[in-house]
Amino acid sequence: MFGWTDATMSADDIGAKGKPYYVIPYAKLTFDYSIFFTQKWAVNVGLYCRYDFLPKNEIHYSDGVEKPKNYGTLNFGVQLGFRFGPRV
Repeated sequence: MFGWTDATMSADDIGAKGKPYYVIPYAKLTFDYSIFFTQKWAVNVGLYCRYDFLPKNEIHYSDGVEKPKNYGTLNFGVQLGFRFGPRV
């Protein structure tokens, strides 16, 4: 089994992992295009690029040096959707 579950961790283990973060800021760039079949029905096709700004974590090395590291994530994706409404 890989990883860990919250059910098997004690309060000391959770404190050692660091403070939990409930809000992670991100930046997202999108491009959408609507393909109309009739005046009121369309299919939306889009692309996006998103970057999540993750909090800084301290990494402890064996020589006692602590260095803050900031690991973010970069995501690319495709969005598909239906549009119900008049063409503007």
